[in-house]
Amino acid sequence: MTDSSPPTRPPAVRLWVDLDRVYTVLSRRVTARMADFDLTTPQFRVLRQLSGQPRSPGDVAERIGVTPGNLTGIIDRLEHDGLVRRERGEEDRRSLTLHLTPAGEEVLGRVVPQMHAHLQGLFSALSPDEITQTLSVLDKLERHLNAKEAVNA
Repeated sequence: MTDSSPPTRPPAVRLWVDLDRVYTVLSRRVTARMADFDLTTPQFRVLRQLSGQPRSPGDVAERIGVTPGNLTGIIDRLEHDGLVRRERGEEDRRSLTLHLTPAGEEVLGRVVPQMHAHLQGLFSALSPDEITQTLSVLDKLERHLNAKEAVNA
């Protein structure tokens, strides 16, 4: 008699599959909400990075986890929409700084509170303690992965 049930996945594989599945659902929900504001999630992330201070494109790309080439397209659209402006350095014309425009600040002022409420709803199944524990575990995992990446680089 043979057992036709699929083999049990190792816990690490199950964790990866579950994280990936939850991320996909969460990402779809956030992307759909961003579309209500005529923004993509990467565009919103750029606006958030520029809130309060100008930054170089390289700094923004690193902070939001995209390549400089991908960032260029995101910035092009935000600049076209009047939400961001590029500014060349006066002493070094090769240097570039990204600034949030007043229109960009206004958009963030509208979008951020609504996104906070949306995210609160998405995570409402978790207690405050569970959210704190999850954040701690994810932070630990991220530090571990970044350390391994640095060792393997």
